[in-house]
Amino acid sequence: MENPRAVTTLAGTSAERAIELDPFNARAVAIAGHVKAYLFHDVRGALQLHARATELNPNLPIAWTMSSWSRIYNGEHTTAVRHAMMSQSLSPRDPHIWFVEHALMTAQLFNRNLDEAEMLSEAVLERNPGHVSALNIRLAILGHMGRRDDAKECLALLRQFDPSVTVEKISSRIPLRPEDRVFYIEGLERAGAPR
Repeated sequence: MENPRAVTTLAGTSAERAIELDPFNARAVAIAGHVKAYLFHDVRGALQLHARATELNPNLPIAWTMSSWSRIYNGEHTTAVRHAMMSQSLSPRDPHIWFVEHALMTAQLFNRNLDEAEMLSEAVLERNPGHVSALNIRLAILGHMGRRDDAKECLALLRQFDPSVTVEKISSRIPLRPEDRVFYIEGLERAGAPR
Protein backbone atom coordinates (compact mmCIF):
# COMPACT_ATOMS: atom_id res chain seq x y z
CA MET A 1 0.00 0.00 0.00
CA GLU A 2 1.24 3.46 -0.83
CA ASN A 3 -0.48 5.01 2.17
CA PRO A 4 -1.16 2.38 4.87
CA ARG A 5 -2.34 4.95 7.41
CA ALA A 6 -5.05 6.25 5.05
CA VAL A 7 -6.22 2.69 4.31
CA THR A 8 -6.32 1.85 8.03
CA THR A 9 -8.31 5.00 8.76
CA LEU A 10 -10.74 4.22 5.95
CA ALA A 11 -11.21 0.66 7.27
CA GLY A 12 -11.95 1.98 10.75
CA THR A 13 -14.36 4.62 9.49
CA SER A 14 -16.14 2.14 7.23
CA ALA A 15 -16.50 -0.42 10.03
CA GLU A 16 -17.96 2.18 12.39
CA ARG A 17 -20.32 3.42 9.68
CA ALA A 18 -21.58 -0.11 9.02
CA ILE A 19 -22.56 -0.44 12.69
CA GLU A 20 -24.24 2.97 12.63
CA LEU A 21 -26.31 1.91 9.61
CA ASP A 22 -27.38 -1.37 11.23
CA PRO A 23 -26.42 -1.84 14.89
CA PHE A 24 -28.09 -5.28 14.90
CA ASN A 25 -26.06 -6.70 12.01
CA ALA A 26 -23.84 -9.29 13.72
CA ARG A 27 -21.54 -9.59 10.69
CA ALA A 28 -20.86 -5.84 10.65
CA VAL A 29 -20.26 -5.83 14.41
CA ALA A 30 -17.88 -8.82 14.17
CA ILE A 31 -15.86 -7.29 11.34
CA ALA A 32 -15.73 -3.93 13.12
CA GLY A 33 -14.34 -5.74 16.15
CA HIS A 34 -11.62 -7.35 14.06
CA VAL A 35 -10.71 -4.02 12.50
CA LYS A 36 -10.52 -2.52 15.99
CA ALA A 37 -8.29 -5.33 17.29
CA TYR A 38 -6.01 -6.02 14.35
CA LEU A 39 -5.59 -2.62 12.75
CA PHE A 40 -5.95 -0.37 15.81
CA HIS A 41 -4.71 -2.81 18.49
CA ASP A 42 -7.77 -2.01 20.64
CA VAL A 43 -8.33 -5.51 21.99
CA ARG A 44 -10.63 -4.45 24.83
CA GLY A 45 -12.97 -2.67 22.40
CA ALA A 46 -12.86 -5.67 20.07
CA LEU A 47 -13.80 -8.09 22.86
CA GLN A 48 -16.91 -6.01 23.58
CA LEU A 49 -17.93 -5.96 19.92
CA HIS A 50 -17.33 -9.69 19.49
CA ALA A 51 -19.37 -10.51 22.59
CA ARG A 52 -22.16 -8.42 21.09
CA ALA A 53 -21.86 -10.08 17.67
CA THR A 54 -22.09 -13.62 19.08
CA GLU A 55 -25.04 -12.55 21.20
CA LEU A 56 -26.82 -10.97 18.22
CA ASN A 57 -26.35 -14.10 16.12
CA PRO A 58 -24.87 -17.15 17.84
CA ASN A 59 -25.19 -19.09 14.55
CA LEU A 60 -22.92 -16.78 12.55
CA PRO A 61 -19.56 -18.51 11.94
CA ILE A 62 -17.61 -15.32 11.21
CA ALA A 63 -18.66 -13.85 14.57
CA TRP A 64 -17.07 -16.82 16.36
CA THR A 65 -13.95 -16.67 14.16
CA MET A 66 -13.42 -12.97 14.82
CA SER A 67 -14.09 -13.53 18.52
CA SER A 68 -11.43 -16.24 18.46
CA TRP A 69 -8.89 -13.75 17.15
CA SER A 70 -9.66 -11.15 19.82
CA ARG A 71 -9.32 -13.88 22.48
CA ILE A 72 -5.90 -14.79 21.05
CA TYR A 73 -4.81 -11.17 21.25
CA ASN A 74 -6.07 -11.06 24.84
CA GLY A 75 -4.16 -14.19 25.82
CA GLU A 76 -7.27 -16.37 26.24
CA HIS A 77 -6.00 -19.16 24.02
CA THR A 78 -8.19 -21.99 25.31
CA THR A 79 -11.29 -19.85 24.78
CA ALA A 80 -9.95 -18.87 21.35
CA VAL A 81 -9.78 -22.56 20.40
CA ARG A 82 -13.36 -23.11 21.57
CA HIS A 83 -14.63 -20.12 19.58
CA ALA A 84 -12.80 -21.18 16.42
CA MET A 85 -14.15 -24.71 16.79
CA MET A 86 -17.65 -23.29 17.19
CA SER A 87 -17.19 -21.45 13.90
CA GLN A 88 -15.88 -24.61 12.26
CA SER A 89 -18.83 -26.67 13.51
CA LEU A 90 -21.32 -24.09 12.19
CA SER A 91 -19.78 -24.03 8.71
CA PRO A 92 -17.44 -27.02 8.11
CA ARG A 93 -17.44 -26.49 4.33
CA ASP A 94 -16.81 -22.77 4.41
CA PRO A 95 -14.55 -21.85 1.46
CA HIS A 96 -12.64 -19.58 3.88
CA ILE A 97 -12.15 -22.30 6.50
CA TRP A 98 -8.42 -21.56 6.33
CA PHE A 99 -9.08 -18.35 8.26
CA VAL A 100 -10.66 -20.37 11.08
CA GLU A 101 -7.81 -22.90 10.96
CA HIS A 102 -5.36 -19.99 11.07
CA ALA A 103 -6.95 -18.84 14.34
CA LEU A 104 -6.75 -22.41 15.67
CA MET A 105 -3.07 -22.78 14.73
CA THR A 106 -2.23 -19.44 16.35
CA ALA A 107 -4.06 -20.31 19.57
CA GLN A 108 -2.35 -23.71 19.62
CA LEU A 109 1.06 -22.06 19.17
CA PHE A 110 0.47 -19.91 22.25
CA ASN A 111 -0.99 -22.91 24.12
CA ARG A 112 2.41 -24.55 23.38
CA ASN A 113 0.69 -27.37 21.45
CA LEU A 114 3.33 -27.19 18.72
CA ASP A 115 2.52 -30.48 16.95
CA GLU A 116 -1.13 -29.50 16.60
CA ALA A 117 -0.20 -25.96 15.55
CA GLU A 118 2.22 -27.26 12.92
CA MET A 119 -0.35 -29.70 11.51
CA LEU A 120 -2.90 -26.89 11.25
CA SER A 121 -0.34 -24.61 9.59
CA GLU A 122 0.15 -27.18 6.83
CA ALA A 123 -3.61 -27.33 6.26
CA VAL A 124 -3.95 -23.55 6.16
CA LEU A 125 -1.08 -23.09 3.72
CA GLU A 126 -2.30 -25.92 1.51
CA ARG A 127 -5.62 -24.08 1.17
CA ASN A 128 -4.04 -20.61 0.89
CA PRO A 129 -0.29 -20.82 0.08
CA GLY A 130 0.21 -17.05 -0.05
CA HIS A 131 -1.31 -16.28 3.35
CA VAL A 132 1.49 -14.17 4.86
CA SER A 133 0.08 -14.09 8.41
CA ALA A 134 -0.08 -17.89 8.44
CA LEU A 135 3.48 -18.07 7.11
CA ASN A 136 4.58 -15.78 9.96
CA ILE A 137 2.97 -18.04 12.57
CA ARG A 138 4.32 -21.18 10.88
CA LEU A 139 7.82 -19.70 10.98
CA ALA A 140 7.55 -19.24 14.77
CA ILE A 141 6.17 -22.77 15.17
CA LEU A 142 9.05 -24.25 13.19
CA GLY A 143 11.54 -22.19 15.18
CA HIS A 144 10.20 -23.51 18.48
CA MET A 145 10.25 -27.05 17.08
CA GLY A 146 13.88 -26.66 16.03
CA ARG A 147 13.11 -27.48 12.39
CA ARG A 148 15.67 -25.16 10.79
CA ASP A 149 15.46 -26.57 7.24
CA ASP A 150 11.69 -26.20 7.10
CA ALA A 151 12.03 -22.76 8.68
CA LYS A 152 14.47 -21.73 5.91
CA GLU A 153 11.88 -22.71 3.28
CA CYS A 154 9.17 -20.79 5.12
CA LEU A 155 11.39 -17.72 5.44
CA ALA A 156 12.20 -17.90 1.72
CA LEU A 157 8.46 -17.90 0.96
CA LEU A 158 7.95 -14.88 3.22
CA ARG A 159 10.75 -13.04 1.43
CA GLN A 160 8.83 -13.39 -1.83
CA PHE A 161 6.24 -11.06 -0.30
CA ASP A 162 8.67 -8.84 1.64
CA PRO A 163 12.38 -9.18 0.81
CA SER A 164 13.31 -7.19 3.93
CA VAL A 165 11.25 -9.24 6.40
CA THR A 166 12.45 -9.01 10.00
CA VAL A 167 11.38 -10.27 13.42
CA GLU A 168 10.39 -6.70 14.31
CA LYS A 169 8.16 -6.29 11.22
CA ILE A 170 6.46 -9.64 11.80
CA SER A 171 5.95 -9.30 15.53
CA SER A 172 4.64 -5.73 15.41
CA ARG A 173 1.71 -6.60 13.14
CA ILE A 174 -0.48 -8.33 15.69
CA PRO A 175 -1.46 -7.14 19.16
CA LEU A 176 -0.26 -9.67 21.73
CA ARG A 177 0.20 -9.78 25.49
CA PRO A 178 3.85 -9.16 26.42
CA GLU A 179 4.51 -12.80 27.36
CA ASP A 180 2.99 -14.05 24.10
CA ARG A 181 5.01 -11.50 22.12
CA VAL A 182 8.21 -12.75 23.78
CA PHE A 183 7.33 -16.36 22.92
CA TYR A 184 6.48 -15.35 19.34
CA ILE A 185 9.74 -13.44 18.91
CA GLU A 186 11.75 -16.35 20.35
CA GLY A 187 10.24 -18.70 17.77
CA LEU A 188 10.93 -16.31 14.91
CA GLU A 189 14.54 -15.81 16.02
CA ARG A 190 15.10 -19.56 16.43
CA ALA A 191 13.75 -19.98 12.90
CA GLY A 192 16.47 -17.69 11.61
CA ALA A 193 14.46 -14.54 10.90
CA PRO A 194 16.73 -11.48 11.07
CA ARG A 195 16.17 -9.11 13.96
